[in-house]
Amino acid sequence: MLATALAAFSISLAIFPHETRAIAFLSSSPQLSPQAHEENQMRSLKSIGQKSFGVLSSLAIAAGASAQDAVQWRVEDGGNGHWYQALNAVTGDSGLALAASLGGHLATISSAGENTFVKQVFLATDKQWGWLGLRQLNGQSSPFAGWYWLTEESMNYSNWTSHDGAFPTGAPDDSPCALPPWGVENDQANQGAMDRTGRWDDLETGAPSCGGPIFNTVALIEWSADCNADGIVDYGQIRAGELEDANSNNIPDCCEQGSDCQINAVQWRVEDGGNGHWYSMIYGYENSCWEDLADAASARGGYLATVTSASENEFVYQLVVFLEGEVLAAATYLGARQPDNACEPLCGWEWVTGEPWIYTNWADPGCCVYDEDALEMNAAPGSNGSWRDDRLCRPDTVRALIEWSADCNADGIVDFGQIRAGELEDANSNNIPDCCESTKGCDPCSSDIDQSGTVNAVDLAAILTVWGTDGGKYPRADINGDGEVNGPDLAAVLSNWGSCP
Repeated sequence: MLATALAAFSISLAIFPHETRAIAFLSSSPQLSPQAHEENQMRSLKSIGQKSFGVLSSLAIAAGASAQDAVQWRVEDGGNGHWYQALNAVTGDSGLALAASLGGHLATISSAGENTFVKQVFLATDKQWGWLGLRQLNGQSSPFAGWYWLTEESMNYSNWTSHDGAFPTGAPDDSPCALPPWGVENDQANQGAMDRTGRWDDLETGAPSCGGPIFNTVALIEWSADCNADGIVDYGQIRAGELEDANSNNIPDCCEQGSDCQINAVQWRVEDGGNGHWYSMIYGYENSCWEDLADAASARGGYLATVTSASENEFVYQLVVFLEGEVLAAATYLGARQPDNACEPLCGWEWVTGEPWIYTNWADPGCCVYDEDALEMNAAPGSNGSWRDDRLCRPDTVRALIEWSADCNADGIVDFGQIRAGELEDANSNNIPDCCESTKGCDPCSSDIDQSGTVNAVDLAAILTVWGTDGGKYPRADINGDGEVNGPDLAAVLSNWGSCP
């Protein structure tokens, strides 16, 4: 029953503490070379949160002091899908520790486009410098040598400061507090930082030897991990409620536990009077639009939910109420909208799947205050899942319901559930079975038209005999089931030539 399904379905919201944290660091060891000591320190800093250190000095980090939320450089905007945020950090060392404690790393920048995006994140603060994940090994012969990204990515892009035309041009100055003479090697000034022009320079990693602007800094944090190798950054999936993170460390619990990482979803089971489809919630952020969430649903192999009966509306409503709790707004986008310039409020509505627009559950649809062309469900107490017309983009946090119904192998079971159960392979984690994306199909012997156990000339002849038809006397000749015997069916026979598995 629904109650049983919902009891097994939970979403953890990552809550970042708005408090000051004290982080302690290891002291230098006189027995180690400068390079060996630095490598030890890097390893120690990267494991912040898992190990404790002897205290020599503590540096305060106001983890929640920045009002700016994390933002994604979206793939559809030409980005890498990573997430970025600027949070107060006094020194490069403290910035590195803060990033590690939040499951991320100091930003690494590999292109002019990424530099521009990170600069915009930085400029949303009022700080003078933004720490990058860029360091220089101690003991270098010049300010130019020994620079590396802490993530071990290649340094194929740089954007060093020009010092307003002073010598040297396009290079770090390597002097504390950006004081001349530029170009003098200093083993303390080994942390890369971005200034408000988007250029890079090097500052001291620890407590500065001079006061002033170095304290006016933030850590430019980046989240890029994809521990479940599904092509989507884990941080975003945690924010969207798709992956559990009970300890709020921005690392999916499934990755820490070594278990399968599956999107939180609930099935409306056939035995409970349902349609066998699966449903899950996704979340938008400030200024998210209906189209953004529709694209996100499509990228996950589904679509924004279509509600075509009173019983489905009740199931969806109960699911939305369960997810609502006491935290989120009551509005949830569904998979319908009005065409542009349709008469308001009830003209022209269409489901994204093309299903007939027959069932409705309007309350007061609303009209004409905004550009109101998107369908939402009201999950407020007592609303009974009523619908209303809402704007396509909202300034607040929004959410939407995804539905999965595809059955590409025509076995009567929704593919999404079979992928979750391990019955169908999905190597690229797009929630579409690999066999459905292959010319071989999901039935390894579907190309054996005469069912002789071998794909051979008889099957090829059958294809050619009924070419351009629906299969006629050889219905199995329409191997991919698209209603016509054509090139893909011929390709399936040729690619599966020989004995069936």
